[in-house]
Amino acid sequence: MRAIWKGAVLAESDDTVVVEGNHYFPAAALRRERFRESATHTVCPWKGTASYYDVVVGDAVNHDAAWYYPAPKPAAANITGRVAFWKGVEVAMLAAFLLLGARPAAALEDLTGTWEGKVSCDSIDGGDVSHFSAPATLYLDDGGSGAVGVGFQTAGNFFGRYVVDAAHPDHAVIQASSCSFDTDNVEGSVLHMDVKTKAGNTKASLTGTLIVLDGPGGTTTQCELKLQRTSLSAPTPVCIL
Repeated sequence: MRAIWKGAVLAESDDTVVVEGNHYFPAAALRRERFRESATHTVCPWKGTASYYDVVVGDAVNHDAAWYYPAPKPAAANITGRVAFWKGVEVAMLAAFLLLGARPAAALEDLTGTWEGKVSCDSIDGGDVSHFSAPATLYLDDGGSGAVGVGFQTAGNFFGRYVVDAAHPDHAVIQASSCSFDTDNVEGSVLHMDVKTKAGNTKASLTGTLIVLDGPGGTTTQCELKLQRTSLSAPTPVCIL
């Protein structure tokens, strides 16, 4: 998992604890140069008294964007020595990219836009399989440094990254996970998408796979996406956990 704000990594760890939908990172995973002590304190009835950090990236300051419990109550002992985020800090599981010869994401034109088309899905629930198709609208926000925010109708918001194929600079691969992905219960959604576009052309195509997991024993849904970009503008999907 990574916590990112304004393109800067604030914390990174494979060992997070999820409480009330928030990922608590080990204190050792923090990039300390991006944190500043805050005088703010709040009280949770069952977790105890929280302290806060301001997050600092360059000249930008996100006040009280991280919090921790110096001495949590017994019911919250599992978050001792851990830090969580909010206020626009993006927290997501980033899939590994294995494209050989990938070049920096800036080699591809801006992917921001509204993408429309359809999804065809197979859903498995307790051994029963159902199929359905539906119109689909997806919003992409290209952060300009390889990071992308994705908004996808009922599947919610995602955060991920994309890389460009060095041999085909008009092709890219996007991988993203839902902002609320729960690694402990394997609950949430993941996206894998292939994008084809040409510089200066508003038309572009996107194909991919959406997998929705409802946790152990729950429903698993796999959807195939076929979309075309219909606009160069889109609302900005934001991960707030």
